[in-house]
Amino acid sequence: PTGRYAAFLVAIYVPTAEAERVREAAWAAGAGRSERYERSAYAMPAAGTFRPVAGAHPAAGTPGAQAHTEEQRLEFLVDERVLGGVTAAILEAHPYEEPALEVIELKNGGEAYGFGLVGDLAAPRTLARLAAEVKAALGLPAVRYVGNGDREVGRLAWLGGSGGDYFKQALAAGAEAYITGEVRHHAALDGLQAGLCFIEVGHVGSEQPVVPFLAEFFREKLGDAVPVTALNQVDPFTVV
Repeated sequence: PTGRYAAFLVAIYVPTAEAERVREAAWAAGAGRSERYERSAYAMPAAGTFRPVAGAHPAAGTPGAQAHTEEQRLEFLVDERVLGGVTAAILEAHPYEEPALEVIELKNGGEAYGFGLVGDLAAPRTLARLAAEVKAALGLPAVRYVGNGDREVGRLAWLGGSGGDYFKQALAAGAEAYITGEVRHHAALDGLQAGLCFIEVGHVGSEQPVVPFLAEFFREKLGDAVPVTALNQVDPFTVV
């Protein structure tokens, strides 16, 4: 992890009869979602009062008369990446002409972000076998590994490109083997001494396999409006 997205508390008062509709609209826009939970919200009973003036089109009451409503205060945890969409969805679903929307940034932040991935194999295997499987999966002519080929590993870290200098983060995540594009000599020695094995697949070897996926992703999102071309990067190194 290299940082965290900002997190916000979004609150709104809604007539009780309309609370479910507003809640569903907020959820559909991404509110109440965290790393391990979704469709989360808080609801507290509340009482509202207001007097519409001439020209108003109130959802309850009539202009010139004080209105009293049974309401709920809905609260949602919202990630900064979806904040705009969530607030727009809430205001669109809300029955009032002028709803009061409360948005507060939280100090503890939201979901962490960073580089690479870490995960566990379904079953441990030797480093040598894993290196052979990585080579076959990426369609490479060769890979290099650092460590005892007979050592069994189960928890892996992965980072495309020149990820060798992130071996300390891989160790901190509990990885036993680290697959990346390039590893410097001294990083390999330091990591090995700390108990981490490496599988080096080459810079192009670690990045080229994702290019067709990204191209298809953008074609689906952009349609025919923008032509998308996937380039086949050629590894400048030849294995002999």
